[in-house]
Amino acid sequence: MSPKIKGAGKTASKSKPKNSSRNSKLNSKKRPFNVTRAFLAVFVLVMLAWLAALMMIKEEPQAKKANLAQNNNTQKIHELLESKKKKSSVLDEQNSSQKISQKISKDNKIANIYEEISDEKLKEFSKKLQEQKEEFIAKTVIEQNISEQNASKEQSTFEKTAEQAPNYSYSANSHSKRKSHKAPNGGPKLAIIMDDISTNAHVRELKKLSIKVTPSIFPPEKEHPKTAELAKEFSVYMVHLPLQALNYTNEKANTLHTGDSKEKISQRIKDIKKDFKGVK
Repeated sequence: MSPKIKGAGKTASKSKPKNSSRNSKLNSKKRPFNVTRAFLAVFVLVMLAWLAALMMIKEEPQAKKANLAQNNNTQKIHELLESKKKKSSVLDEQNSSQKISQKISKDNKIANIYEEISDEKLKEFSKKLQEQKEEFIAKTVIEQNISEQNASKEQSTFEKTAEQAPNYSYSANSHSKRKSHKAPNGGPKLAIIMDDISTNAHVRELKKLSIKVTPSIFPPEKEHPKTAELAKEFSVYMVHLPLQALNYTNEKANTLHTGDSKEKISQRIKDIKKDFKGVK
């Protein structure tokens, strides 16, 4: 048997690093306490605290002064506003009192003027008014008398003319040819035309008259399609030609307008002559 070797079968111990001895030496040495540095640090902190305190002490009175100045300014502004309001109210009161006094003075002046007018002046004024009234009445009476005299002269002249005029009767039923009578003293003749004839009732009423009246008959239209038949009742008649009006909304059919051409107007008249063959 081989002899046992001491320490055989045990794991070998780990080898220590080379720098471990140096690090242990450095750690074993303690750094000495530096009093000077500590003192300087404390001194600096104290000085900073002292400076901060001084700054706070200086800032407080300045802030107080600023606040006081601001308060003073606002108070002054309020005082100025109040004084202005008081002045404006005083001025308004003065103006109103001045206006009232002016009105009172005017009223007093008017009252004095009325008091100055005596009863004699009023009588004189009423006398003048009465004279003017009488003068106006006299002028009116004179003008009325003159107009009455002129009217009576015209009436007498008309009566004389009527006496000299030929006496004849006329019926619308007979349109026979007659000799034309000249008006006395070469005066004008009178022609009467009855417009807008469109019904049998119109024709009957027209024939009842005892004087010569020329009818003007409407052309045939939607409401009165047989107006051309009415024309046969008369030997002399006219035809009403519907024309454009200034203010009229119910226009008849085929009404002529100011903007129509000459050709359109001529054609319309030709069509009317076809319906009314005896039209003059």
